[in-house]
Amino acid sequence: WFELHVITSFAAYALFTLALSSAVFFIIRSYRQGEGTRDFLDITGRAILFGFFFFSVSMFSGAIWGFVAWGAYWMWEPKMLWSFVVWFWYAGAMHLWYMKVTPFYKGGLGGINKERSGLWISVAAVMGFFITLFTYIGVGLLMKSSHSF
Repeated sequence: WFELHVITSFAAYALFTLALSSAVFFIIRSYRQGEGTRDFLDITGRAILFGFFFFSVSMFSGAIWGFVAWGAYWMWEPKMLWSFVVWFWYAGAMHLWYMKVTPFYKGGLGGINKERSGLWISVAAVMGFFITLFTYIGVGLLMKSSHSF
């Protein structure tokens, strides 16, 4: 379970990094040309989707491994709490993407123009990367955790 936990978490981190990169390209292109290309938005959305899947598998396998190693599926420690924040953040970003690409989508995102919703998805991907980076590096350095390196 430990190996699966580590491999899937790094796969998720790689996909979240890909989402960051394509989101930055989307933002740059949207300001230069007035509208970002749909390709970058699709890459961002799919990277978030698959990253969310791998991160979910990582959290699930980590819970099982934690039960085997420590006798508990969940411990109230900073790394686990921040991982839950990352999971919820990307769930929200994935929801934004699905609202953008779904043919049954009606209206704006809480008053946000549908054409500009790609910008919000990209901003969510960029912010999500920094939340993930803090969870991976910052929590281990700044807070006491069983995941400290």
